[in-house]
Amino acid sequence: MAASSYYTGIYNGAAAYDLYGNTAVRQRTEKERLPQERTTARARHKEPALTLSAVLCIAAAFCSLFVILFSYVGTYEANTRYSELTRELAQLQEERDQLLNRYDSMLDLQAIEAVATEQLGMTKPFGGQTVYVNLSGTDRGEVMDAKISPIEETVDMFREMFAELGAYLSK
Repeated sequence: MAASSYYTGIYNGAAAYDLYGNTAVRQRTEKERLPQERTTARARHKEPALTLSAVLCIAAAFCSLFVILFSYVGTYEANTRYSELTRELAQLQEERDQLLNRYDSMLDLQAIEAVATEQLGMTKPFGGQTVYVNLSGTDRGEVMDAKISPIEETVDMFREMFAELGAYLSK
């Protein structure tokens, strides 16, 4: 309050403060400085209830809601499919185990001998019998040349490697 125009006018900028000064004058001058009431009614511009940014925010919120909802639906469907596939896998593993047990039981030598004698008409050879095997088929063998030097072998290896690399890169 010491900086008000009333005090600077009376005391000429002095730092001393008059405690017993005229309070009626001070109150009057403060009232004079109050803003006057408006006597004319001013037309006020009404803002719309929803602005464009509010509408866009609401639309974005609904889009986010739909994205979240559809992601939950997709997750539920994926979990359902996963549980179905897990059950199917368990059934297939059980069937595999049964087939392996059946296969192992079929490898019994006595069962094989029974099938060979009964269904195929084979007989077990006896003591003095001689069995001949015919090897006159079209079998052939290849003799490897052992006279290749290690340097030639290394060169051939690099040649094959570059040929395969070229074929791979040309695809």
